[in-house]
Amino acid sequence: QDAIAIGRFDPDRDDLLIGMAAGEEGFVLLTARGEILAKHMLGHVQKLAVANVRPDLPGLEYVTINFWGHPGITAVLDCKGQILTTFEPVPYASPLVPVNWAGDGSELLFLSAHPVDGGLLDGWGHRVVMFPLDGHPYTCCAAMDLTGDGRDELLTWDHQSLWIYGADAPVPDGPRYRPIRPPHRHESNYMAHVSLPGWE
Repeated sequence: QDAIAIGRFDPDRDDLLIGMAAGEEGFVLLTARGEILAKHMLGHVQKLAVANVRPDLPGLEYVTINFWGHPGITAVLDCKGQILTTFEPVPYASPLVPVNWAGDGSELLFLSAHPVDGGLLDGWGHRVVMFPLDGHPYTCCAAMDLTGDGRDELLTWDHQSLWIYGADAPVPDGPRYRPIRPPHRHESNYMAHVSLPGWE
């Protein structure tokens, strides 16, 4: 077991669902009573993100990425645990941190800050934001709202320096999208990245 996400991710259900990046058991979706709703043997599923990466679909999507055996294979599943697409953006596991980049209610996935292999992915597996070849570090990365406008900044660092990138487009008019996420003090290498929709 590598990561667990618990929440109300399916708008057709009132109960809590549990999404699991279950290592060699793949991805498992079950109810709080233990009823298995979906199970997919996708390889060694290492990371899990839950976010609105496919705004054309109801509910939230589960996104997994593999480590051992089939590194880098990524799967996007709908709120009921059915596979929408699979792809392999890189041949290694990545955190897949949800990013509120546009501020319009959809989210992207932070693959890494590498200027060639990294960038932000959409829910179809396309790289839609790339990092420049400007000498920035890319050992570690994170995304969080540092300026208070609701949108996330991208942090990337190594032992020598920390660089921060932000969207240069204006914040959309109207209600501001501010996804609800676990407190930063809960972060660990084996956490699921959960981003629940929130507006103000």
